[in-house]
Amino acid sequence: MVQALPDPSVLIVGGGPTGLMLACELGLVGIPTVLVDKSPGPRPAAPGIAINIGTAELLAQRDWLDPIRAVGTVLPAAHFALVGLDPTVRAAERENAYLVPQSAVERVLAERAVSLGAVLRRGTELVDLTQDADGVTARLRGPDGAYDLRARYLVGADGPDGPVGPLAGIGATETEIPSYGLVGDLRADFAKLPAELFGVHRHPGNGGFYTGAPAGNGLLRFMTAEFGARADASGPLETAELVAGLRRVTGAELPSAAEVVWAQRYRQRTRLAERYREGRVFLAGDAAHVFPALGGARINTGVEDAVNLGWKLSAVLRGTLPETILDTYQQERQPVAVAAADSTAAQLALGAPAPGVAQLRELFATLVGLPQVNDYLVDLVTGLDARYPEPDGTDPDSVVGTLLSPARLKTLGGGEVAEALRQGRGALTYTEPEWLDAVGATDAVCGLALVQVSDLDSPGTRLLIRPDGRVAAVDPDGTEPYRVGDALRSCFGNSCC
Repeated sequence: MVQALPDPSVLIVGGGPTGLMLACELGLVGIPTVLVDKSPGPRPAAPGIAINIGTAELLAQRDWLDPIRAVGTVLPAAHFALVGLDPTVRAAERENAYLVPQSAVERVLAERAVSLGAVLRRGTELVDLTQDADGVTARLRGPDGAYDLRARYLVGADGPDGPVGPLAGIGATETEIPSYGLVGDLRADFAKLPAELFGVHRHPGNGGFYTGAPAGNGLLRFMTAEFGARADASGPLETAELVAGLRRVTGAELPSAAEVVWAQRYRQRTRLAERYREGRVFLAGDAAHVFPALGGARINTGVEDAVNLGWKLSAVLRGTLPETILDTYQQERQPVAVAAADSTAAQLALGAPAPGVAQLRELFATLVGLPQVNDYLVDLVTGLDARYPEPDGTDPDSVVGTLLSPARLKTLGGGEVAEALRQGRGALTYTEPEWLDAVGATDAVCGLALVQVSDLDSPGTRLLIRPDGRVAAVDPDGTEPYRVGDALRSCFGNSCC
């Protein structure tokens, strides 16, 4: 017999990093959430192996990064098309990237989501949905049979082949590069493994690549990619196929004592949803966008989707903003996904074995040695380049649309702004009460912390900061409070519910 569930405000389909992060975001402000995932339990075979700086900062912003730090390792390197970059240029003010298995990230987020009130049902899949003006009715099938669940909104975070997009009538464009890739975990004595199985290597013949990194508990996470004609991907992956694949890209033999914990083939595919919303149904993470593994952008773009959509859904559900705010989710996040797809395609092109690419890589490596080029690419591959809305001439310091750095948050208002974000709230910093009056901000504005700062906090003493840590507006010299006021009403409404 299926145990009855109370109707949630939001039903999330898919229990990867995106769905779990969204459940955490909504739970942080008390929004009832049910999350279903077709896997019967946590997924040790999740392929991700790292979170980049952007993801780490979003987790730190909510004070959820420490458990991941505890099981991860600082990742001091970055690359573009396997050409090394120097990410230490951001070390003074930004968070680190971390080498950590995706399964560990999911475990931490699942524990946090449940502690914040989310109901997590594994072994449960979506088989149908219908929606009307007031909500969505989902037909679910779990271990005890099928049942219906009603929610105000439904979010598909169920991956590129999940049912939410097709059931909602949302199409997608897809391209695939002919390739053959393997990913998995080996359990072995690292001292007995060939050195070639560690680090990042580019295949000299076909432009493919290999990465090998510790994944905790004596595990080595490996990933290979070979480009050209795609190998037959039918049937189970046998050990002999895995050994041959590792040998081709590294030249090393896998010791017989190494245990294959799990391994699978994967595809170099790019898939972009035509839109992220159909009525009360939304797509996020891999359900909205998928990129080849070389760029390392998948987890970061999904987590950013969740944080962006989360505060907007909660504002609508609490009645402080109209539903039109939900349209800005696609407006802000879709261009980021398109840019990530373009960046990944460029990296794959630089790795291709086509004539002239070797010379192009040599030139590219020389350009990366220039500080401006290095800094631009570091921001691109770590998720720090995304900004919205676009800045204009009133923003001389170019902070509008950016994610405030942890270093800035620690000092801004004596840490009061950082505390507001930990609670899932936004913040408005000001120097003079008269300016605050001109903006039209009061303590009654829902989800907003008013933080008085001194001129010593310059630059940016008059900032409106959204609940996702993005700067919504700035008034550098205090002469244009109306600009901040307009953004305030767009992001927070006029009064608390």
